[in-house]
Amino acid sequence: MHALIFSICFASVNALSEYEVTDRFNESKMALLARYTHGMQSTPAYLDALHQPCLGILQALVLHTLCLHRHDNTDQEVFSKSFILALQVARLMGLDEDDSTGRSPLETEIRRRCWWTLYWMRRHCAQEHGSIVDEAEFAAVVSLPLNINDIDLGPMADDTPTARTGITDMSFFLFTVELIKLHAKAQNLVSTSASWSVNQSEREGVQECVKRLESNFLRHCDASRPFDWFLLLTGKAMLTPIEIILLENLEATRHMVEATDDHLHESKRDAKFSLRLDIVECWHMLKTNEKLKTWTWFSWTFQPAVTIGDICTELARYPLSAHSKRAHALIELISLG
Repeated sequence: MHALIFSICFASVNALSEYEVTDRFNESKMALLARYTHGMQSTPAYLDALHQPCLGILQALVLHTLCLHRHDNTDQEVFSKSFILALQVARLMGLDEDDSTGRSPLETEIRRRCWWTLYWMRRHCAQEHGSIVDEAEFAAVVSLPLNINDIDLGPMADDTPTARTGITDMSFFLFTVELIKLHAKAQNLVSTSASWSVNQSEREGVQECVKRLESNFLRHCDASRPFDWFLLLTGKAMLTPIEIILLENLEATRHMVEATDDHLHESKRDAKFSLRLDIVECWHMLKTNEKLKTWTWFSWTFQPAVTIGDICTELARYPLSAHSKRAHALIELISLG
């Protein structure tokens, strides 16, 4: 339990800015993070994690590794060692088998949340570095956590709670897990060497996944609630690049069977440029809007598919139009901070 407490303290400090940490604790952020890391790694549970794995040390390792993944100054080797240790403990505990026999609903849910957090981090790192995830490493036999609120889970409960419809404490996590899986499917469309029929089938599969995400999560969001708005913006920022991939794949596969006139080409170019502007606008709001400040930490992990630098580069060869004027206004807004 001590290891988990140190890990929670590490996460709490990591979510704050340098100024907030100094103002509240009168110490530097780096010093506090180093102290809590040392505290966790000095506990008997941590030192004996591979010989006596337990749920408490697994939670501590997963939370700590997640924080390292989201921390800008983390050495990649430090993160990798932490991730490998967490994954080893998870496997020793049989998380990859998803056996809930004799376990309470609370323990079962915690195990699934830990496993899918590890999956999410592995997938995300693979995308960042252009590597491929071995799906056998994360067998699909493990059920996703339920879309519920934490209050639905009690340590003494015997019955598994019913998944809720709408936005819950788990919705953002489930949404991002589905997004990372969807992104892998969409990347298959980047190659245009497949036949028209194969591309169409894969395109329809991606489109179906997008519709499911919109139906299960986004359509339940109320933009007047800050957390829902945060989820909506994240959804748009992450789904719009997939929409661009779909447009480019459709355009490329059509070139195989028919010619494209200049007017249609310009129309598609404008559509994709407008979508890229949407992406930059969403990320700017996610990182700067005061109402979303509480949850900004969650967005640190994601790398924007399009940056303001990309827009500037594209704008240099883009003709004067309503889209170019919008781009100039966005550049000016971001430059002002």
